Amino acid sequence: MPVELDDEECELLDSVYLPSKYPLGSALPDFDPTIAVCERCLGIARRVIGAIAPLIS
Repeated sequence: MPVELDDEECELLDSVYLPSKYPLGSALPDFDPTIAVCERCLGIARRVIGAIAPLIS
């Protein structure tokens, strides 16, 4: 069962996750995340968790 994320959502998550996993400096060197950006990332994460939960329970 694929998780439906559009390209923009994947790029947003990559822009946060990859630099924080493999830091060469700040996790977000180009901008400081706003509450809206953080809430959007959390919303995407909740969708992913909701999609995979039935597969791992």
